[in-house]
Amino acid sequence: MTWKALKALSSVRRLSKAFGSDCEPVASDGEALCDRCSRLNVDQIFAAEWVSRVECSDWGTFFKSKKIADLSGPGALDVNLSCSFCVLIRDACLAHARPTEANLGLYAFRYYVYTDKYRVDKVYRFCLGVKSANDSLSSANGILVPLDSLDSLDPRFSQDLFGQRQIASNRTDFDLIRDCIASCEEFHGCSLPHLPSSVLATRFVDCLTRTIVPGETSQQYVALSYIWGASQGSANGIEGSLPAELPLTVEDAITATKSLGLRYLWVDRYCIDQKDTEEVHDQIRQMDKIYAGARVTIVAAAGVDPSYGLPGVSKTPRKVRHSASLGKQVWVSLAETPNTPICRSAWMSRGWTYQEALFSRTLLIFTDQYVYFECGKANWCETDLSTVPTKIRNNIILTDSRARESTQHSDIYKHISEYSKRRLTYDSDALNGMLGIFRSFEEDSTFPVYHYQGVPVLPVKGTFTSRSVSKITPYFANGLCWYSDKPGVRRPQFPSWSWTGWTCWVNPTSVAEPAYDNSQMQIEIFDPIMQRMTDFEAYWSSTDEYDRSARASNMLRISAWVINIRLLPNVYTSLFGDDMCSYSTEGHWIRTMLCLPGGESEGHDVNPLAVHLEEMISKQDDVRQLFSQSMKGIIFGNVDDYGSVEKKLFVLVVKRVASTIGADRYERIGTASINTSAWMKGGQVEPGRMKYVTWQSVIVV
Repeated sequence: MTWKALKALSSVRRLSKAFGSDCEPVASDGEALCDRCSRLNVDQIFAAEWVSRVECSDWGTFFKSKKIADLSGPGALDVNLSCSFCVLIRDACLAHARPTEANLGLYAFRYYVYTDKYRVDKVYRFCLGVKSANDSLSSANGILVPLDSLDSLDPRFSQDLFGQRQIASNRTDFDLIRDCIASCEEFHGCSLPHLPSSVLATRFVDCLTRTIVPGETSQQYVALSYIWGASQGSANGIEGSLPAELPLTVEDAITATKSLGLRYLWVDRYCIDQKDTEEVHDQIRQMDKIYAGARVTIVAAAGVDPSYGLPGVSKTPRKVRHSASLGKQVWVSLAETPNTPICRSAWMSRGWTYQEALFSRTLLIFTDQYVYFECGKANWCETDLSTVPTKIRNNIILTDSRARESTQHSDIYKHISEYSKRRLTYDSDALNGMLGIFRSFEEDSTFPVYHYQGVPVLPVKGTFTSRSVSKITPYFANGLCWYSDKPGVRRPQFPSWSWTGWTCWVNPTSVAEPAYDNSQMQIEIFDPIMQRMTDFEAYWSSTDEYDRSARASNMLRISAWVINIRLLPNVYTSLFGDDMCSYSTEGHWIRTMLCLPGGESEGHDVNPLAVHLEEMISKQDDVRQLFSQSMKGIIFGNVDDYGSVEKKLFVLVVKRVASTIGADRYERIGTASINTSAWMKGGQVEPGRMKYVTWQSVIVV
């Protein structure tokens, strides 16, 4: 059956059961009202003529408001919990951004919505909300609306500000979801079948036979994005029958796939042989294509592991909204906007899920409250009155400028930045969780971006392909010029010169364009196969991406202009005074340290360098240790060709971590910059400053 046919059939079904007997009643704590609430004659209030002035909200909606209850003062929130409407008012107060504000009150709102596209005919609507005296409708919180205004069959109210569909807690209406996907297919084309020319996924779960079958190009499938969590269970990834007991999230995803009219489901724990390291690596690199090839991606945005399930599909109920009777109406609180439950979910905080969502063409997100749909053009929530995805809200995840469609090679650091803010269960996955994004940038025919150990090899427009450029070392050097927004903890299994070597937050504007002339810089890497240092140019020209992965090394030898630096001594400022260090907002670690160039008796005639740290260094003991360590600043850019006097040069600050005969090793600790106005005169480096700058070779691991 086609999706359009399913849409027509589901519309007939919905007409027969909207707000019918199989729709779960809204929750209520009882029909009895306290004395205060029983005196709120809202029927009379809304029926009377209002003399208050007409106001305009931030949304452009005209409304009148009238205060009907004072919620300020002591004891205002000491409500009667046996009164159902008191409970609604209390929750509305607590939802307000300033619940203890002196002039807070419960207000009745009378507003109108247009019923035609020419914005001529309008219908008046009513609602209640908590706000202060000077706030507008858009500033109100805890909005309460009459239940009968949530009429999903009245097309006049499809764009109502507060119109919401009332949904059941124990059942997801897949007829509505199929309507939504069919509308996306018809108007946007995002949900149309889109399959690569070659098989990418090695296996699929056949939801009808409950078996794991080989992947085929012609199969339309659903992909699952979820959190592995601590409750992992069995994961085989071998053809044959599924285990008898599956994690509830996977079981519910099978049910959802069938309910969407599809048969095949891709789940990493069963569709990848976790014991085959070569297959795991290959499939990880293909994540962008696997999720882009899915008809829709189901997102488990509720719970913290796969045992939680998809709310509203089987065993896991959804959180229902409170309601209470007052006057002739049953009043119900509005559901949260989708941004709130999705952005605060554990799923949104995990590293692996970033690229899974980024490359999906359509997302079907299951939250504790409802199902939310998003494509690259529009969005839809299960509580929306319309079944057509629209742009009534900004998209939370998908946009028209996704990574696979991007032509800006500098966007790679924007993705690295977002990814670096997320958590990983295993630090060893720091690079794996980005490989799909890197692969998509490698396939850009105009400006391909490659990487080495996670460091982008950034191109100059129109000049770079994997083997058609005379020198690539300057491009790799540009990729090393990243800096952080927040310090983090060292990941020792990755190099310190790569963002993968830290849990810090990478700044999204790092290396927006190749800004530094690094043509003089020389970089060598340690080749673990040849067991010697190899020129980066020779290494790159003789390997492909698979060889680079197998022969990756943490050791670089960088030959460049270098400044020997040291901590600013006590004679200039207190060791832990504000002049010496600036601290994070939490006060637990140092964000910036002041350092001087030169040796013990040098550097007094120049401005100190402000070193921004990647490493979390606590205030006293760790800082004292730095006095006994040798630190250097590697300058990216030619010190004899500054150009504009406003130009700043990037300085990679490293500290010595190991010392052997003729081969000291250093780790990146932070970054700094040289302001040319302090180092130049008449367009040339001042002779007095050149004593601090020498050409050196530094091994950085």
